[in-house]
Amino acid sequence: MNLTLLIYSGLAVGVVAVLNKRLAGGRHAAIAYSAAFALLNTVFTLPFLLFEFRMPVDPVWWALTITSVIAFAVTLTLGFAAYKTTDVSVVNIIYRLSIVMTALAGLIFLGEQYTPVRYLGLFLVFAGSVAVLFKEKKIRITRGILFAFVMALSTTIATILDKQILKAFSPYTYAFVNNLVLYLILIMKPGTLGDSLAVIRSRPRNIIVSSIINATAFLAILIVLSGTSVSQTMPVFRSLSYVSPILLGILVLGERSDLLQKSVGVALGLMGIILLYL
Repeated sequence: MNLTLLIYSGLAVGVVAVLNKRLAGGRHAAIAYSAAFALLNTVFTLPFLLFEFRMPVDPVWWALTITSVIAFAVTLTLGFAAYKTTDVSVVNIIYRLSIVMTALAGLIFLGEQYTPVRYLGLFLVFAGSVAVLFKEKKIRITRGILFAFVMALSTTIATILDKQILKAFSPYTYAFVNNLVLYLILIMKPGTLGDSLAVIRSRPRNIIVSSIINATAFLAILIVLSGTSVSQTMPVFRSLSYVSPILLGILVLGERSDLLQKSVGVALGLMGIILLYL
């Protein structure tokens, strides 16, 4: 069951990344796309409350929830911003540094255990992400790549917090609450509410499909997270989405530049994942 959910979630991330890349090409600001995405996710996750409604009353849990949502808001918004200038494949390979960051955070803060072989796996994942930075024997750091680095860090923060938050929330309730709080935070910026509705009106098919896939994938990973260790669950989830953005970026979006670096990055990352689970 967990493996099926992980496979779906990982592949869904790749599909959503490509759909969001197309959305990001519009005239609206990145935060408007994020808010539109959060609004639709809130609507689509509302029925989840019927499955298992459980939420805390202790304000400490809500403080953790808000912190996690802010971190995810950074990830989502910078993702749309990065897609405006950078290949979806490059952004996602760099973003997979969250695998290493999440695993190390799980080891340090949650007391989870790793073997020497798994440490080698983490190193290979790191090397795979770094590989795409090289072009003509020089390291290139673009705005989109910097955004991807920050996305990896903010995702790590959200993931570690979510692991703790799920002790108080059911996965079904949290999927709805997370998106609702996310939307409320994003529309605090003046003009974002109207812009988010304009995004939905201008590209309804793309953003609705993307939102449905994302909402169900988010629920799936929350269910898995609630019963497994962060340092093992999240590397699998992040790694399954390694290949799909690359292939879809090439086949659907025509991202054929730097194929060697992308191929090396993916190969190293996948070898690292294999070592993580030996």
